[in-house]
Amino acid sequence: MDMQRFLSAAWVAFGAVSAGAQAQCEPVLLGIADTPGVARAVAISGGLACCACGSAGLAVVDIHDPAGPVVLGTLDTPGYSYDVFLAGSVAYLADGTGGLAIIDIADPGAPTLLGTYGANCYAVHVVGSVAYLAGGFGGGLRVVDVTDPATPTLLGQYSEVLGAPMSVFAVGQTVFVGDRFNGMRVLDASDPAAPVLLGEYLTDRRGAGVVVEGTVAYLASDDAGLYVVDVSDPAHPSALGVCATPGSAEQVALGAGLAFVAAGEGGMAVIDVGDPSDPVQVGVLDSALYAWDVARAGGAVLLADDATGMLAVDVASCGGACEADLNGDGAVNTLDVLAFLNAWAAGEALADWNDDGAVNTLDVLAFLNDWVAGC
Repeated sequence: MDMQRFLSAAWVAFGAVSAGAQAQCEPVLLGIADTPGVARAVAISGGLACCACGSAGLAVVDIHDPAGPVVLGTLDTPGYSYDVFLAGSVAYLADGTGGLAIIDIADPGAPTLLGTYGANCYAVHVVGSVAYLAGGFGGGLRVVDVTDPATPTLLGQYSEVLGAPMSVFAVGQTVFVGDRFNGMRVLDASDPAAPVLLGEYLTDRRGAGVVVEGTVAYLASDDAGLYVVDVSDPAHPSALGVCATPGSAEQVALGAGLAFVAAGEGGMAVIDVGDPSDPVQVGVLDSALYAWDVARAGGAVLLADDATGMLAVDVASCGGACEADLNGDGAVNTLDVLAFLNAWAAGEALADWNDDGAVNTLDVLAFLNDWVAGC
């Protein structure tokens, strides 16, 4: 099915299911994967998750049964891994001073190194064949061609006003960078050889993690909590709302009008962002040590919880299991179709709707079925 036919079918089937204000919810711990090292970040592709495990490199985890996640394979790396991005069966590992490691997880029991890029890398986001790397103190943002994983090639770099980029999220060629010193910068990388600054949202706290859906950015910002920012005009990001978290906000994942915030020593906070101008905390899970990162998997989320490992948490009571509401605005409508198409065209793991490890037209059909069904 081509995209034009898919869009036509979507319009014909159009129907929105609105969600009201979220009730209080009770996240429930389902299981723990005993990952090696320190669990710093987690990413999901189908029934697999990858964990960035600090000095222990990468762990691949089977999450088909969230109550019993199982480590299938590991790969040690020379640096200290801070972040991981999954695209199908390829993991992109931000390995700190070890640079970017590109890893084949087609055989999850035996992850295989495909290639490396040597510059410091503390966070990574991939769109198509381009990887955006946050370089930490003085490292700026690097734009890297990963068409051939064996030989990643630098396309361009920006570092003029970036103090210490520690997180990155790309929407097409617009790149949102969390700065360790003060908030978020927005860059235009449409010319990858010469990225330019579009705008900035400055705070007196570090920009620990950033995620964007539609025209709204969600910035996890240390002890300030979660900032909700209007980025409809990337040159002039503006505040919509803010919500305190029980600990230091490190990273955020979205789903069905909810933000799941990895809140450091405070565990995980669940925040209703259905009204971006009035985000409200509706639930908390108190993790054992320090929650660094979070990823959503349907009615569950995965939490990277330091030396405890990777936690699987049931959040079905929070109402966050509506898969077809891709942009998290509480409604299933054509905006979700566009969000899916963008992910599908970029080959992102999110678009592997039938969890078969490949992004193809079968995923289009699977998504359309869920979209028509609503929530």
